[in-house]
Amino acid sequence: MPSFVKITQLDVHACPAAGSWQNGRMNAFVFSAGGLALEVLPALGGAVTRFTVAGFPVFRETAPVPGSVSDTASFPLIPFSNRIRAGHFQFNGAAVQIPVDKRDPRFTNHGHTRHLPWEVIAASDTGLTLRFVQAEPGPAWPFAFTAEQIFELTPGQLTMQARIRNDHSAPAPAGIGFHPYFTRLADTKLQFSAGCVWEADELDIAVRSATPAGRFDFSTGRKLEPRLINHAYGDWDKTAEITHPSKFEISIAAGGAFDHLIVFTPEGKDFFGFEPVSHRPDALNPLADPRDHGMAILAPGAWLEGGVTITLQPIAS
Repeated sequence: MPSFVKITQLDVHACPAAGSWQNGRMNAFVFSAGGLALEVLPALGGAVTRFTVAGFPVFRETAPVPGSVSDTASFPLIPFSNRIRAGHFQFNGAAVQIPVDKRDPRFTNHGHTRHLPWEVIAASDTGLTLRFVQAEPGPAWPFAFTAEQIFELTPGQLTMQARIRNDHSAPAPAGIGFHPYFTRLADTKLQFSAGCVWEADELDIAVRSATPAGRFDFSTGRKLEPRLINHAYGDWDKTAEITHPSKFEISIAAGGAFDHLIVFTPEGKDFFGFEPVSHRPDALNPLADPRDHGMAILAPGAWLEGGVTITLQPIAS
């Protein structure tokens, strides 16, 4: 049977036994089912801080005291994914400027909800529902919205759902996504098919679409190379396989608005990003490209929803 425990500590790797409590600074929610273990930290951007199978880190391991949400195993991308050039775009005839990234003022990145606490609205033996409400337009995003994340853990499987509702009085742009970092071994393989890969400029911002080819084509499965890939893919088939030979095969199935994908393989790191998202980078700034579908525009009260299911299967020796 799955088990669930709520603890109150920041050092999520020093978890007490199920059913016990401990004082500290942040609340971590811990679940286990059939050899899987999941930890979520609502106060740190609603981030996942641990996801393992039989002790093996499916997502990269989070430091015992993460410096920021960027150091966690996975975090939400709401109300937009990836980069907006100079933090600037036009919407409904008006110029919009949102804060740029502190590390690189040439863009803003990933949306602000990952930096703020999320509210727990439901918790059970198998899962957790978090909510973030921005009731009024703000400097980080000039549109009111409500966002939710839903986590469900069962034996062999983790499901993560994201949704956003336009609470603005007029139509508003909206984007969603997840940013999991998967463990990367020397022989890790990745397989997925996509209709296009977005070629990027020096800021890793999409500028034109192309047919995936060479080391950017994962349709038949490829071992992850040491070299950097930081590209968006469009029209993917919403299924993927990550294989750690002699360990586990990880099947990924996305649904809903997750029509796009970001693949990030940093050089010299033991992890890589595989991010199901609802739009390409800088989608608020249109491109003269027939594959550019832009960002979703929601009517007042409308929802944008997407989900991803991660299934784990040991590889027979």
